[in-house]
Amino acid sequence: MPAHIEKYKMVQGHANLLPICMIGLVGTSRTVNLDVLVDTGATLSIFPKAAAVDADITLPNSPNYNLQFGSAGITKSYKVTSYLNMFGRRIQAEIAFVDFLPYRFALLGRLGIFTKFRDVAFCEKVSDPRITFTW
Repeated sequence: MPAHIEKYKMVQGHANLLPICMIGLVGTSRTVNLDVLVDTGATLSIFPKAAAVDADITLPNSPNYNLQFGSAGITKSYKVTSYLNMFGRRIQAEIAFVDFLPYRFALLGRLGIFTKFRDVAFCEKVSDPRITFTW
């Protein structure tokens, strides 16, 4: 079975290694590469609105979805269906774009992502923590 393995990475401001990988947000005229935290606790993927603008993705004129993440309470977002390039494959998923994301990375949620793979496995109790995406 084909698989893609990403080693956990250090991120400035965080004391621990994190399951972060780079993906491409596909727009109408270009693809923008983003670091994303693979977040099993997130239902939707949450990306900064600036990434949608950079990728030339059309967003609604006003926020169309309320979401909650972290301890920020309810945040207004622009929820649209977009395409992601992940490890050589194109994946369609709903993404919530927010004006402000308090992290140095976007959040890759489960909805529309994890079901595209046969298995998403986190291996943390080893000297080189990693996440494996298997098709």
